Amino acid sequence: MIKGSLLVRWAATLAKEVAIVCLSAGIVIVAMRMANSPGSSLFNSRPRQQVMQGSLVSIGSMVTLRTVDFTTHPWSFVLVSSPYCHYCVSSESFHAKIIAASKRENIPFHVVVPDRREAAPYLASVGVSESDASEWKDLDVSVEGTPTLFAVNSKGAVRRIWTGRVPSDKEGELLKLVHAPSLLDSEPAGVRQDQLDVGNARRNGRVQVIEPRERDRQTPREGVIVMPVLEIATRAPFELDKTKLQVVDCSNVSPPECQGAVARLRRLGFRVATEGDGSSYSSCESLAVVRPKESLQR
Repeated sequence: MIKGSLLVRWAATLAKEVAIVCLSAGIVIVAMRMANSPGSSLFNSRPRQQVMQGSLVSIGSMVTLRTVDFTTHPWSFVLVSSPYCHYCVSSESFHAKIIAASKRENIPFHVVVPDRREAAPYLASVGVSESDASEWKDLDVSVEGTPTLFAVNSKGAVRRIWTGRVPSDKEGELLKLVHAPSLLDSEPAGVRQDQLDVGNARRNGRVQVIEPRERDRQTPREGVIVMPVLEIATRAPFELDKTKLQVVDCSNVSPPECQGAVARLRRLGFRVATEGDGSSYSSCESLAVVRPKESLQR
């Protein structure tokens, strides 16, 4: 009888513990489902993963932004930003300043964020209403990082690019372009033609464009060779034609990388010019995915 009563008590205790474990597991599962439901405050406080579509923007890229007609003004500015990027947040005062200056000069300024609703407080801080902003999905190009600011002419072609948080000593240069937009008609800062007519070389098909950046998820533009600086010495003699002008696209690389690529190519006996100003500063990596333009939802 003693053994039987012990077995009964042991079975009862075990059943109680199993019930407690099952109940606890049920509570956890329900809580997780509630946290991930669209109506949950926990769900809403988490930024949704967004992606950028299209090839990496560079000098000369043709850009379209849904509901925006670039042909109505000689110049427009596009700022690709994110409220979840600390470099964007720390640039709020400068972005607010350049946006205000653009309004005074009647130059359209378009701010593009991952999600307008989630970015409403950030947009308000730079002086842009939620309804006036665009979203990443509306843009048919991607950027190297956020924030990225670029100037677009009336044809939709990119003529200037500034990637990352612009240093305070460079802010005046950008504001000068806003107050004197005619300067945007000149060659981008940093272009060095070495007494060579790059325009004629392009028309004659005697140009090879090189991007000296690291290979990544981006699909290279047609006719452009991605050649990291450290690979130039070994690849250039076999892959590049010395009868062509080598144009180094510095749109999305830092000044040292741009200068390093030019120096290496010249040492190898190539004729070299550059485009883009190598204005790449500290930025947050953007989540980008390359999709054919025809597949983008317009």
